[in-house]
Amino acid sequence: MIAELLALLTAFSYATANVSARWGLRYSTPNTAVLLSLLVHAVGLSAVVLFTQGIPAVPPAALYLVIVTGVLQTLLRFCHYLAISKVGVSRAVTLRNTYPMLTVLIGVMILGEETNALNLLGVASIVIGTGLTSWRMDELVPGFRRWYLVLPAATSLITSTVHPMRRYVMTLADEPLFFAAVVGVVSLGCFSTYLSLPLPREKVVWHPKALVPLTLSGVCETSAILLLFYALAAGPVVVVSPIAATSPVWTVILASILLRQVERTTPAVVVGTVLVVAGAIFVTLGRYL
Repeated sequence: MIAELLALLTAFSYATANVSARWGLRYSTPNTAVLLSLLVHAVGLSAVVLFTQGIPAVPPAALYLVIVTGVLQTLLRFCHYLAISKVGVSRAVTLRNTYPMLTVLIGVMILGEETNALNLLGVASIVIGTGLTSWRMDELVPGFRRWYLVLPAATSLITSTVHPMRRYVMTLADEPLFFAAVVGVVSLGCFSTYLSLPLPREKVVWHPKALVPLTLSGVCETSAILLLFYALAAGPVVVVSPIAATSPVWTVILASILLRQVERTTPAVVVGTVLVVAGAIFVTLGRYL
């Protein structure tokens, strides 16, 4: 039951981070949210590692893979926070969790893998749920542009790559706290490099009303990543992934309570969220049956 509980806490932590970020983004920019989140992640977990266990000896392969996931985490957070600011937290999180569908499609179409009825049911559920979540988005989201949908699609694709890599890393060395800290340090380094480049981008805005919710978002996001590492160390991905994939449901519930004046949670979004989460669970379970 430890793996299941950790996975559930992961889902709820992600949901809290998402809703807090949406509130803070009313007064600031996605770049600010990403930077503050990564600062909390890197500094907080690095301090815990240094003051509790020190830097452990781990296999080089595990460290290299974690560094790769740290680089990917930078892009993942940037696309995710930008998607929240553009299409709203409920839609961004739900569309992000379509990643199991991509895994099945890639496996069948490119790798020639076999599928089963539960896989197909899951894919169908995700497709229908995505359609409902995106339905009439151009009317419900002010200033909507079609390219906004690329953002949650990118987070979905990256997530489908990162989760299996982290599970494999945990089979090489059982050091979830250290690996989670490394992800934060690498991501902060990558994003700081991006901010230092002479590129056109939104400014980092330290608005007083944004600091508390964005800091809370960073704490919850960091907690979710750490909990996910521990969950993957305690149980197989077939158990952890479906439960962690329920974060859109918790996000919609929290958003409907706390963000009712910020964004609209329509019945189509609610039904679409349930279908996407159910589809993610079906696809994950179907891969192991």
